[in-house]
Amino acid sequence: MSGGPEPEGKWWQDEKGKWRQGPPHRRFLFGDARRPRSLALALIASVAAFPVFWAICFFLMFLGEAGSPHAERVIVVIAGTGSAIGLMAATVVWLAARRTYPAEERGAFLSREGALSAAGFLVALGAALELGVVLWNHYI
Repeated sequence: MSGGPEPEGKWWQDEKGKWRQGPPHRRFLFGDARRPRSLALALIASVAAFPVFWAICFFLMFLGEAGSPHAERVIVVIAGTGSAIGLMAATVVWLAARRTYPAEERGAFLSREGALSAAGFLVALGAALELGVVLWNHYI
């Protein structure tokens, strides 16, 4: 990338070849941290991990030969705790990465992309909560 001669001081060259001052942008696993879509994808991945956590805990419960309604409710709580920690961690990491960009480059939450991202996350969250309620109320 050639954006001209390197200026003096703490400058760095971004992916478009422009020289910028300050710390370089942090990377985010689920895409461009400037856009609300990347936060929604991270939150959906955290919520979608709930059934995986539950299945692993369910398998481990039967390896230990514990099969009671109380034990099954405990694994629902453990699986939900893992997803809740994922939600908080994804949000903190996304905010830290987003703040490395100037305010004028960040995507607005009150845009079509922000609204669709929020709607997608709410659908995934509703499905995970419904699954949690079903697993909580039924003895397998």
